[in-house]
Amino acid sequence: MPRTCCVRPCAMSHSSNAGHRWQFDRPSRVRPPTRTGNDMTSLARPVVTESHPLDGCDADAAFARLCDFETLAGLVDDVERIEITPVGPGEQISSWGVIFRRGVMQWRERDVIDHDARTISFSLIDGDLAYLEGHWSVEKHEAGCVITFRSEFDFGIPSMAAMLNPLAERELRRNNRAIIAAVAHPTTPVPS
Repeated sequence: MPRTCCVRPCAMSHSSNAGHRWQFDRPSRVRPPTRTGNDMTSLARPVVTESHPLDGCDADAAFARLCDFETLAGLVDDVERIEITPVGPGEQISSWGVIFRRGVMQWRERDVIDHDARTISFSLIDGDLAYLEGHWSVEKHEAGCVITFRSEFDFGIPSMAAMLNPLAERELRRNNRAIIAAVAHPTTPVPS
């Protein structure tokens, strides 16, 4: 079903009838715009969610491998580098360099690692993206464990969103599958 958007004028907040501002009626599943600094970000940020069962893989062991960012960088081809700066117990700053199209996308994120809950939450500090937030989780499953990844991102270039977002989503999914394969089989380098 195609998305629809209705545009209608609404009265200005002051008493003058000299002009109109435009109000957009959006489908309920599209989030309202949010502000980042002085510019508007895209109306609907892409969200990537994936869950992968790993049969025969212990949840605690899988989480420990997932937390070893620097080793994962050496096991996934498109991850050029990950540098870790510890901040405090269960918290770190990670600096990423990931091959995207014909260049290297770079950013720094704050990672909060909860070993008891087996979760890693991350949020953008700065870099080539305008917005990045998400989490990894590892849950016990009857046959092993399930690794779940959820991320919301925005390049901050609304005019290019229709082109960049699908490419970034595809690359993110591909890199996540490579990371999960590296977690499941830690001794084998994984082409991404």
